[in-house]
Amino acid sequence: MCLCLTRGNLMAQSVVAGSNRICGTGDDRQSVSPRIGRCVSFLFRFSYGWRMAAMTAFIGLFSSTASAEMPIIGKVVSSLSASKVARPSATELVSADTPMWHDDFDSGWAAARRSGRPMLIFITSEDCRFCDAMKQNTFCDASIRSRLANGFVPIILRPDTNPNILARIPVTTYPTTLLAVPRGKVIAHRVGYQPPDRLHELLGLAPSSPN
Repeated sequence: MCLCLTRGNLMAQSVVAGSNRICGTGDDRQSVSPRIGRCVSFLFRFSYGWRMAAMTAFIGLFSSTASAEMPIIGKVVSSLSASKVARPSATELVSADTPMWHDDFDSGWAAARRSGRPMLIFITSEDCRFCDAMKQNTFCDASIRSRLANGFVPIILRPDTNPNILARIPVTTYPTTLLAVPRGKVIAHRVGYQPPDRLHELLGLAPSSPN
């Protein structure tokens, strides 16, 4: 079972960020696969032409990746370095293989500056099936959990809980995953569902020394 967090409070074997859950627990434990299956079945009720168009868009969400550079977002987040750093969360790391998720950008950014670790920023939204798939599959992967816990500050953001920062970042697709250095510059991003191997590729772009 994975660890989930709320800002400043830990729950045994579960990390909850607002109403988001990483590695589903309780009501969120239901697999995403059946819901995706029902979606695919529904698509097959359309005519062949509509079906092919819908499936192309559906598969595109899984295969969508963006270039390694995102200068617009980088400039926006970099500008935050001039603002006052919010009070950090009480606990940053729980164990060697348990990432401590922050559900607020300011607390996560402060933790990154103190530790010198890069930030992995996961931007999600309500009723996002592909976001849920990443929470339950990608972020529950043992190798991903260990890598995040030992080398990154993971942050989960949602428009309804972090409206100010997300209003300034041009995110049009959920989920969107950003990689940023401690001083606030976004150096890479990915759009759409990212399985463990692709997330490992993104994490591999982080600099080896503090920035």
